[in-house]
Amino acid sequence: MTDQSSGWKPADYQNFESIHTEACEDRRAGRYAEALAKRVWYHENAIESPVRLSFALGDWAELSQVYHPALEKLIVIRDTAKEKLFNGNDREESFHEFASINQCLGDERLTAEMFLWLEIQDADLTRKCYPSAESALIRAGEYQLCGKYMDPHEAFQQRLHIFEHQKRLPDNPLYQKLRTARPDLGPLVEKATKDSFTNSIATIVALLVLNDRKVEAQEIAGRAMTELNDGNLDSTIASALEGIFPPAYDN
Repeated sequence: MTDQSSGWKPADYQNFESIHTEACEDRRAGRYAEALAKRVWYHENAIESPVRLSFALGDWAELSQVYHPALEKLIVIRDTAKEKLFNGNDREESFHEFASINQCLGDERLTAEMFLWLEIQDADLTRKCYPSAESALIRAGEYQLCGKYMDPHEAFQQRLHIFEHQKRLPDNPLYQKLRTARPDLGPLVEKATKDSFTNSIATIVALLVLNDRKVEAQEIAGRAMTELNDGNLDSTIASALEGIFPPAYDN
């Protein structure tokens, strides 16, 4: 049953991540108005959350597919971020928000266009915003522009840091509690961790190859294979060394 209104209000001591979890549960249960209210509150208040512009937006995009007010609100927030960019307010964070929402909505063309506009306006800011725009630029075929701004060795270290952090997830008490209820969670998380690392490294390698930086591409590929012994990584990296992006870019 679809809710048409919500009287939900946050408690004074509300925990950010509990709201994120509740919003997911509300969406799955068909309590769409409540889910939207919590999504909006979370987005506006959990500014420092590492999932605010990733998993949380992904769930919001799923909600928007079945509940049109959620789509309308997400577009309003996206357009507000765009206005902040034009007006010079919190520009790096505003671009990140703009690009993240576009990615969730499958509208990355807008991100590529904004990045090209931004490059004319402020080269230093453009460099800072590049990581948020990389996916959109690849889909737009702007490989040489990516080569201009990417720092492959810094990008590799960032991906490696995330990979090592994700590998330690089983030590987290909350994760262990969730695994008790979801025995299948372990293999799913392990696969997601490996796939994320594989796809991100293959993207770096493919961009280097397409920018005639094959020596660097081979170096990054070798470092990745040292960190992870996995058949899928080997085959995906082999394709990347031919200038082919990972399957995530096929759609």
